[in-house]
Amino acid sequence: LPPEADAARCAADWLAASPSALSSDLEDAPSLLAEADAILRGTTAIFGEPCAVDLPALWHRDPRTGAEWPSEIHFTRFNVFHPARDGVTDIRRLWEVGRFGWALPLARAWRLTGREEYAAAWARFARDFLARNPPEFGPHWLNAMEVALRAVSWARALALLAARPGFSDCAPLLREMLSALLAHGRFVRTHLEWTPYGRTNHYLADLAGLFVLSLFVPQFREADEWRARSLRTLLAEMEIQTDADGFHAEASTAYHRFALELYRLVEKAATAARRPLPAAFGERTARLARVDAALRGAEDLDPRIGDDDSGTLNLLPRDAKATTRNTGEPPLDPRESVALKASGLYVLRSARLSCHVACGPNGQQGVGGHAHNDKLAVVLRADGRPIVVERGTCGYSADPATRDRFRSTAMHSTLALDGLEQSRLRDWRKLADETRARCLTWKDSEAETLFAGEHRGFRPFRARHGRTLRLDKRRHRLLAMDEIEAAGDHRAALFLHLDPSFSPQAVVVRENRVELPGGRFLFEEGLAPELIEVSHSPVYGGRVPALALRLRFAFQGRRRLAWEFQVG
Repeated sequence: LPPEADAARCAADWLAASPSALSSDLEDAPSLLAEADAILRGTTAIFGEPCAVDLPALWHRDPRTGAEWPSEIHFTRFNVFHPARDGVTDIRRLWEVGRFGWALPLARAWRLTGREEYAAAWARFARDFLARNPPEFGPHWLNAMEVALRAVSWARALALLAARPGFSDCAPLLREMLSALLAHGRFVRTHLEWTPYGRTNHYLADLAGLFVLSLFVPQFREADEWRARSLRTLLAEMEIQTDADGFHAEASTAYHRFALELYRLVEKAATAARRPLPAAFGERTARLARVDAALRGAEDLDPRIGDDDSGTLNLLPRDAKATTRNTGEPPLDPRESVALKASGLYVLRSARLSCHVACGPNGQQGVGGHAHNDKLAVVLRADGRPIVVERGTCGYSADPATRDRFRSTAMHSTLALDGLEQSRLRDWRKLADETRARCLTWKDSEAETLFAGEHRGFRPFRARHGRTLRLDKRRHRLLAMDEIEAAGDHRAALFLHLDPSFSPQAVVVRENRVELPGGRFLFEEGLAPELIEVSHSPVYGGRVPALALRLRFAFQGRRRLAWEFQVG
């Protein structure tokens, strides 16, 4: 680290340069002031759950379980991949604390109001973190991504603290924090999460963090190298980690949006520093934005296909349409049907009904780290209301059994065969694709949209599941035909997972008909739908009760099953 004199000079030069805050950090004033006041009272929210901001326990205690993570162990000696076996709880919640996004409202509130108690509280949290989490020791140094995201949060906060004169502790705090940012940048630079294959949003976050630091504190001797390397590599990774449709290549709509946030962060930082980016960067970012808008639709809701760990930088506007820009390509209207053929994601839409269906690769260059057994699964919305939904992720390493349950075939709105998985679940970090899913037909006209697809999973059987979906745009009706083929005698089940807002009293099952707010399902004669209780994960780590429709049947060799959904 630089000596005290160098740190002081760096801080003085940095202040003289008048660093700019990101424009989005001053939006939503009423909401951020409420969050800041709650922190002053001693509480914040982590993944939607209350979390006491008690020092020093905040940094090493699981916000939900109270289990302690050791702070004196070097990061290379931690084992977070089998915490259920090792008696340690989910580290993702602790990492969310260490990312410091929850504390950003304090700096934003100071910038808006000038009340020093906000700035002083942020400074107190930052200093306590530095004192109890020295570089390379403890759970908050386990990977470069966490270090990079924390550095970005600190940079955003410091710009806000310095943007308004009057904070009496500003100069001493800056000297300490700039030294800490230098240590963070050096750690990220020497621990980039590059692998020969299957690179992910982790590597993107590493590079985005380095780029932001290089612009935020150009006085660092390494800043020029960080900036050149990170931008050059980001441009290359945008091609590697984006498919031909413009969809992020981890088979997850949530991670697509997170990658888009990282690229937007780079754009915003470059704009604030008056450093123009290559035109190719903006064009590639815009492609991701148009896909994000098309998938979220006019309702601006994530269909939550694939994993969702609730990670966000809170940089994108609430309205998905505002994330788009001219790319020279035909626009993807969030009110129209969409076919992303390379991604295997299709959206059938009328003015009142939409149906997402997944029929593509598992992503991450075959690793499938964020994919689910969701081939041919559907997500339905009627008049903007979620009807059939994805169940979420719930957790990663802390409980491998729960991890597998939430990405299993039966937890998605598709067909299950003999209790088997579409692709075998062998490692919570991976999901090799054994389905060969593909779209057979896609036709979109003014009157209707037609999708037909198939997959050949369910090993060891040589099975085939085909699904045809026809959306009548005038009647706002979805007609579905499932076909399952497998030699011999089998038992199968069709699952339709309902939004957790539906109570048992609201869902009325009458023989082969199901009525619920927003519409009704009709199944072929002879099949009786059951209403079963399941779990739903609205945010990472959360779990609430929910309902699903299940239709069980036996067949020999081949069976077809017709069903429909009608809005109204």
